[in-house]
Amino acid sequence: MDKPKQSVNPAASKLVEPEAAGPLGAETPEIVAKGTTVGTARLSRPFLPEALAAFVGAMSISFGAVAMAVAGGIGEELGGEALRRLLGALAFPVGFVILLIGKSELFTENFLLPVLGVLQRRAPLRSLFRLWTVSLTFNLLGAAVFALLIGLPGVLEPAAAADIIAVAEHKLSMGWGEAFVRAIFAGWLMTILTWLLLACNTVGERLAIIWTIASLIVLGRFNHAVISSWGAGDGLRQAAAPAAQGGGGAPRHQGAARLIARGPAPGQGRAQLPYCRAAASIT
Repeated sequence: MDKPKQSVNPAASKLVEPEAAGPLGAETPEIVAKGTTVGTARLSRPFLPEALAAFVGAMSISFGAVAMAVAGGIGEELGGEALRRLLGALAFPVGFVILLIGKSELFTENFLLPVLGVLQRRAPLRSLFRLWTVSLTFNLLGAAVFALLIGLPGVLEPAAAADIIAVAEHKLSMGWGEAFVRAIFAGWLMTILTWLLLACNTVGERLAIIWTIASLIVLGRFNHAVISSWGAGDGLRQAAAPAAQGGGGAPRHQGAARLIARGPAPGQGRAQLPYCRAAASIT
């Protein structure tokens, strides 16, 4: 005897089907749901774990900046400015890999996930401001500690130290308006990165996205708050360090003397301190 066919409720099937990611990854509702869950957890995180995540996050991303400097120094010696920028951009994502696999945190990551938690009314607005304050403060503290240690004489090779000086000179020569607009694009890219990582299905996809977005930040010379403050501060230290000096005690890189004096680059206005400039890049 044939079994009677069971009726299927179309509405119920629609609720189940989106759970499996499509061929192009998660759809927008799934991304928002995942982001809300992660963001809500961050908003309820106690002070100490959040502070540690932010401090370690800055230290992690700083290793990417060191990789960029080492690769850039090699590129400068082999093929000039163009190769320096290309190799530096390809090496920089190492820091993001360390950051994201280690589950540490950058201030600029918190422009999407925690905001979703607040918009979905899972947490109050004051918890978002608290998270932003703690993550930014300890990101900058971690970056400062890393710059202090890596800037000690003899830690970096002369070519890498010269590359950091070149990056710092570029950061400090920008006007406030240019720094702010470049910061908007850096924050925009970080938010895109967070969104795309939520949409990915595999580790390989995530690594490809990380490498693409992180390299674009460097190639476009966009002004990431934590990286810019680290680079400018360490550039000042490296400009005065023996590793960045040539014979006779004169700075080997043409911008080193200006950095030491905190003077402006040719054709620019008055110089600004690196951490004041970092304040213009808070995105």
